Amino acid sequence: MKLSAVITTILLWPLLSFSVITQAALVDIKENNNVVYALYAAPNKIIRYDMTTDSFLDEITLSKVPSAFYIDDSHIYLSFNRELRQLSHDGSENNFIRNTSSSISGITGVNNYLIAAQSDSNVTTINKQTLTFIENRDSHYNGQSFIGSSLQNAYYYRTTSVSPSDIHIVSLNVDGTTQRDNDSPYHGDYPNADKIFLNSSENKIYDNAGIIYFSENLNYAGSLSGSFDALTFSQDNPIILREGELILFDQNAIEQGRIQNIGETDFLASYSNKVFTFSSVSNSSLTAKSYDISSFNLPDPGDAIDPTNLSYEAEIIEHNFGDTVFLLDQETLNVFRWDLVNEKYLTSLPLLNYPQRISYSKAHDRIYLGYDSGKITYFDLSSDSPSEQQLTSLPQSVHGLKAFDQYLFAADESGAWNTQYLFNKEGTLLDSKDWRTRSPVYMWNPELNNMYYLSSSDIYWNNIDIVNEKLGVESDSKYHYDTLSRQPPLIMISNNQLILNGGGQILNPNDQLEILNNLSNSISDAVWASDTLITVTSDGGSYQVWKDNYELEIERAISTTAPIRLFENNGDLIIMSSTSGKPVFERFSLGEDEDRDGDGVKDLIDNCLDIANSNQLDTDSDSTGNECDSDNDNDSIPDTYELANNMDPLNASDALLDNDSDGYSNLIEFKLGSDLNDASSVPEVITSISENFNEGSMGMFYSNGNKPWNISPSGKNGSIGLSSSASLDKDTTSSLFITGNFSEGVMSFEHYQFPNSDYQLSIWIDDQHETSFYFSYDNNWESQSFNIEAGTHTIEFRVSTTYFYPDGPSQHLIDNVEFGRDSDQDGIADQYDNCPTISNSWQEDTNNNGIGDECEGQYADDDADGIPLYRDNCPTVSNPEQKDLDFDQYGDACDTDIDGDGINNEIEDSYDFLNPKDSSDALQDQDQDGISNLEEILTGTNPIEANERVRIELLEYFPLGNIDATTRDGGGYQILRGDRPGEYIMSDKNSALYQKFTVTNLGIELTEFFTPEDNFTYNLRGLVEIPKSMYLNEKLTFKYSITRNGQDEANGEQTISLIDIGTTIWNGKGYDYITLRNGDAVRTYLKGIGPMYNGWVNDGEGIIQSISINSLDDTENIESADSSGSSSGGSINPIWALMLFGLLFNLRRRSY
Repeated sequence: MKLSAVITTILLWPLLSFSVITQAALVDIKENNNVVYALYAAPNKIIRYDMTTDSFLDEITLSKVPSAFYIDDSHIYLSFNRELRQLSHDGSENNFIRNTSSSISGITGVNNYLIAAQSDSNVTTINKQTLTFIENRDSHYNGQSFIGSSLQNAYYYRTTSVSPSDIHIVSLNVDGTTQRDNDSPYHGDYPNADKIFLNSSENKIYDNAGIIYFSENLNYAGSLSGSFDALTFSQDNPIILREGELILFDQNAIEQGRIQNIGETDFLASYSNKVFTFSSVSNSSLTAKSYDISSFNLPDPGDAIDPTNLSYEAEIIEHNFGDTVFLLDQETLNVFRWDLVNEKYLTSLPLLNYPQRISYSKAHDRIYLGYDSGKITYFDLSSDSPSEQQLTSLPQSVHGLKAFDQYLFAADESGAWNTQYLFNKEGTLLDSKDWRTRSPVYMWNPELNNMYYLSSSDIYWNNIDIVNEKLGVESDSKYHYDTLSRQPPLIMISNNQLILNGGGQILNPNDQLEILNNLSNSISDAVWASDTLITVTSDGGSYQVWKDNYELEIERAISTTAPIRLFENNGDLIIMSSTSGKPVFERFSLGEDEDRDGDGVKDLIDNCLDIANSNQLDTDSDSTGNECDSDNDNDSIPDTYELANNMDPLNASDALLDNDSDGYSNLIEFKLGSDLNDASSVPEVITSISENFNEGSMGMFYSNGNKPWNISPSGKNGSIGLSSSASLDKDTTSSLFITGNFSEGVMSFEHYQFPNSDYQLSIWIDDQHETSFYFSYDNNWESQSFNIEAGTHTIEFRVSTTYFYPDGPSQHLIDNVEFGRDSDQDGIADQYDNCPTISNSWQEDTNNNGIGDECEGQYADDDADGIPLYRDNCPTVSNPEQKDLDFDQYGDACDTDIDGDGINNEIEDSYDFLNPKDSSDALQDQDQDGISNLEEILTGTNPIEANERVRIELLEYFPLGNIDATTRDGGGYQILRGDRPGEYIMSDKNSALYQKFTVTNLGIELTEFFTPEDNFTYNLRGLVEIPKSMYLNEKLTFKYSITRNGQDEANGEQTISLIDIGTTIWNGKGYDYITLRNGDAVRTYLKGIGPMYNGWVNDGEGIIQSISINSLDDTENIESADSSGSSSGGSINPIWALMLFGLLFNLRRRSY
């Protein structure tokens, strides 16, 4: 490519690369023979640390910016962009190997061969002994994290710039040429990774997504239960850094212990019985810390909690098909165990984290748990003191777990669609299959050895070969989208001969799930006990008993705050419900006609268990007989209140009447406490609410139905809050209400959802949808709000799901409910708003003084003009109209130059021919001396007396000598004298870039610069950085030429204008300044300091933070070299053309 076509690219390239190097000085870290090598690019060097002596070795200084390196037992191999070199371990020997066609991005070695991967996807192979070329091939993929294996005679890498990314193995022939380049069998099925690691035995590859592969063929070999930041090996045992913890695993990826509170770490290495952490704490230094491997300990899950007096709602419930029910409680992280026979809790099983799935194995006598990290653990219940042990890990989150026979079935989202796994008791992976359907439930059929599961379109099953321990093919029903319900659960009934699904359909497992019969409704749970089918309604609030022909015999509602669950135990029916937030287990004998109240109706179907009511009268059909129903018409007004106020407890319609004609219904007056028979007694207007529930009550809120809200200890910051019922389907909701006579205002609250996104919280006002709030992916409490109009309203907080089978239970929690007027419409009531007059829904208060940041600091309104400081163009003088004549963002009320003509208002007021609101008078020439009024005033001459034009000397604005400057971006530059008089070299502190300036008869010229990334030197002739002198508004045009490495000459032209002069303050001192323009580029220089602003004066904070002038040369009197360029001038009108000089400005700016 011709130089003339790439001048712009050449000049911008250093700008981009220096920025990266300055921010990421550490290029890479590697270890060889117990020595850690850290490669830096700013400054260019290698820091070495010997782990055997716990000490740093001498640093190796590099002359150029490195891009990659590799270390073997005899040498260091380094790349400098396209150049490849060989160094001894101490840097004393340095040999050139060869140059490549593009920048080298990765280096590794395999036996006697060196592999250099390039940015253009080419890979070069070199003989390490002779440094001779073997081959160059196009791999067709860019790669990263190259690592070689002598055992496999191959190297590995992760692909980049391609989706999905994959891991590759490149096998070599004996002569070092490429035999084959193969990707893994999974083609991106697993989570993406960008680093790979080879274990000590070289039989496994680990990537930083936590996936393990066999190095021989890249087959899946296990998982470390999630991604990590760094990894090393102690023998073959991986040690990783994850979220500030060191975690030790054994060779089978089973966790062995942790060390917590590890600081920021870039690299891990191990030696003897220690693991070392290395961190690059600055651009040029490395810190090392060591930890004894014996100090790794498994974390303590804490004490087992006795739930006897605890209010809780179990998120997952599992029965062991015997005497024990397992109840997983998210809030306490315990698995509680209820003994059905002795009716008491057994010792609980404490957890470290919340599992997604649990499953009991009768054959193993274990409870298995599956986690979001992919980890699968178990408790051995045959042990006297069972503790959680790891069995294995899946590549991704466990969303299916089912123990059966002698095996454990599991499923996750890896692979194509989803993958199913078969494990034995020891955790050995017996088989796996992808292209499988994800399901919320899995059911085992022991008669046919089938595992059944659901999809959105059908019911599937997998016939498992128990003899050969293999998963079978996936089969589906004969219906395919049509007729068959896919609603969970799936339950074996009729002594394992039939299947019942959540839609109430009876299915034949021997005939492609043919629908044999139907129940009259959907169900949420069922049990087959003593040849009787008992189910739970889909809302979870009633149980049902069915006859042999599936006719409904009885439906009975149970007052419960959690869905009813059913279990069979020794031929009896166990019904689990919840009262006051506590699980209640009730036993019914199916073989005997028990009748505790003696009314002739057996207990299982009696709608009033403890009060005789042989007629079973139930006016409101709520399955609770009138004799024991406190609200027989179900109108939300108790019978006793209705009788006391001349209402009919058997007629629900009178709740909506208005007995005293005061405009409020009887129901509203009952709920709000006014007298429904006195027109002068009306509900009080609610002007404010502040409820944090910390007293353990719901306050003004109430909840009813079979999916109520409850008091919860999981409020914000560990306080008390309210939580919805956890398990819902598309036909059920969990609702919380508040009814009141509200003033106009806003209701705000804190909201949190756990653990999945299949549910939403909606606000309904008087049965009209107001707004909805969804799952927060950052897993934090969030502030929510909605407006309320004045009047009597019932507000409902409704949790629901649109899914047939949401992915597990989920709870919504609310806390800190507040209501009141909202003057600034930011969703926060005035009495709780730290800035009630300025909208600030985020309520930030940096100094914690109770006043929101929006009402102080840059958001304050000190001049009381209604405009906050951050957008007030005159913050100290009231100017609500914000007039700005010259559009300079300074309001006229406080602008020292209202018309923006460059002349101060006071000066204009002192001359009768100048007007501070007329910019045209600045360019006029009152004394007719050929110099404008503006120029005369700025240069100090009298605008009413004829004068000669003042030429301004400019070289003092670009001082040269022995100078050291620090820039605000953390970098800096040095200026030193060159080899010849009038020659100066400016070098960047953080890179090898330098620029050479020469004082000539035209001014100060840029004559040479070097870009280390491409190793190019550019020589320029006639390119002026700053002219020797100029008149204000004069323009000078210069012709220049440029060559690269002495070749490819190109020519151009630049025009510089002096557009402003004056004084300003920098670092507390006053300085004269000049502003130059070239094309679209503008730069301001301070006298005695140098270039300060990339734009007009005070545009930003300025380039230079501090400057040290050790010696300053008088460039005005230096014997100037003759410039090889040429200049012309005379016009005082600025030009707007040439871009090259502007690009040079940008280059200079970034390299300071």
